[in-house]
Amino acid sequence: MKVNQTDVVDPGEDWDRGPGGCEMEPKERRASPATLSPKWPDQPSSNPAGEAARRFAVNLRAAIGDKPVRAVARDAGIDEGTIRKILVGQSWPDLRTIWGLESALEAELYTR
Repeated sequence: MKVNQTDVVDPGEDWDRGPGGCEMEPKERRASPATLSPKWPDQPSSNPAGEAARRFAVNLRAAIGDKPVRAVARDAGIDEGTIRKILVGQSWPDLRTIWGLESALEAELYTR
């Protein structure tokens, strides 16, 4: 695909504008799962999404057991750092990550 000069985004462009120049609200930064539990991952969260992430991390840790995280990441086709961030509650697992981990570990990690 050929890129024309007009296709390149000007770094000075107004990024606070949406389609048609409409003003958009700044995106609020989402709290990490660990901040939603008083003692991650040992204590439940009162936030439903935080609790789902906590249970996922607990299930993931149990399913990994004594396997190297690097090997699990390779088998799941995801980055090792992603798994480590999920385990310590720094990151929210997305659907692709959940599916890859459940497939690689042959375990149901996300429960409702």
